[in-house]
Amino acid sequence: MFVHPYVDESYDLAVGVYILTASVVDLIDAEDIRCTMRGLRRGGEKLHWSKEPPHRRVELTKAFSSLMVHNVVVIGSSTPLFPERARRKCLEVLLPDLEVHGAEIVTFETRQKHSNKLDADMVDVADRSDLLLRISE
Repeated sequence: MFVHPYVDESYDLAVGVYILTASVVDLIDAEDIRCTMRGLRRGGEKLHWSKEPPHRRVELTKAFSSLMVHNVVVIGSSTPLFPERARRKCLEVLLPDLEVHGAEIVTFETRQKHSNKLDADMVDVADRSDLLLRISE
């Protein structure tokens, strides 16, 4: 079995919560999942939970629950919350967990160029510090 995690984030500075989640997909199921996800788009736009009205969120939740996906969630909290530090701390927990699930490659949601480099640097540090045995970007 070859799995591929897709990582995304959500945070609220006012509340001081940072959530990093990975949807771990077995590549055997990947194309079916992609087709389902594409079918849920409205007008070709990317799905974004916060932009969806309540009735649509119910529809999306039902569709997501039928997918063959394992989700891993790491939640960090701090007041004040510094997003990049919180992300690094969450990645320190998430990456080894993904490795336990059999992941060798991880895809991060694209952010700004500088932020993408910080993610790549974090993976490199984790790999060099023996936090990870074999995950690479």
